[in-house]
Amino acid sequence: MASKVLRKEVLAAFRKLHKTRQKVFRDDIHALTAAREKINEEFRKNMAVSDEAAIKELVDFAKAVEYEMRTTIIQTVEVAPGRFAARIREDTAMLDNVEFDIGKIPDEMPKGKRVSVCCQDPSPKKD
Repeated sequence: MASKVLRKEVLAAFRKLHKTRQKVFRDDIHALTAAREKINEEFRKNMAVSDEAAIKELVDFAKAVEYEMRTTIIQTVEVAPGRFAARIREDTAMLDNVEFDIGKIPDEMPKGKRVSVCCQDPSPKKD
């Protein structure tokens, strides 16, 4: 009995991912194809999983992926040369726009704070 219910959940997650893919990547053949292949590949890869707890975990992961796709991916469409419009759906997560205040940046880092040196040239200077 539990395996039938679990199978229905897996198929429902699979269908929902594909429906979301079609909405999110509407009119973008390349993205639609790539997303379809990735979804199908991941489900095929996990087809042999038989542990119910692992299957439930994978279904929860599929649901989380679907939610992220639905709420965070937006499309841009070129409406004129060099001019784009964003396709924002009703499900798109909207965050508060926080204004950047350059006056709040300290002149020096407080002691004990690590400073990233990723952009500095590590080679010694030659005179």
